[in-house]
Amino acid sequence: DAPTFGTPYCTPAVDNSSGAPGEISAFGSDEVAANDLTVRASNLPPLQFGLAVVSNTQDFVPGAGGSLGNLCLGGAIGRYNSQIQSSGPMGEILIDVDLTAIPQPSSLVAAWHRDVGPAGPASNFSPGLAVTLR
Repeated sequence: DAPTFGTPYCTPAVDNSSGAPGEISAFGSDEVAANDLTVRASNLPPLQFGLAVVSNTQDFVPGAGGSLGNLCLGGAIGRYNSQIQSSGPMGEILIDVDLTAIPQPSSLVAAWHRDVGPAGPASNFSPGLAVTLR
């Protein structure tokens, strides 16, 4: 595994239907000039869709938008809509972040993903991850 960086916060996330809380990490390079940053969301429910969301502001929003989990971002929130992915059988999403085209200037990231709740389809969030770009 590649070394990871960034500072997780708002942990642990609320357990998802896999029975564990989602996790988030970053690897590659934190140098903007290198443009080689990947965000990994893991421990997600298998075969569910998810995407990265970003912001400049930490927050704590329980059950955001009817979610089972807590959104740890606030203020203006950008989404990587073009990189919606399936978590596959391993419950993992890898998002290659183009540092020249971040949805908004940001240093905080979380993963939103589909989930299955007691009443049927739902969604959940990973914890937040603060990444300082150089």
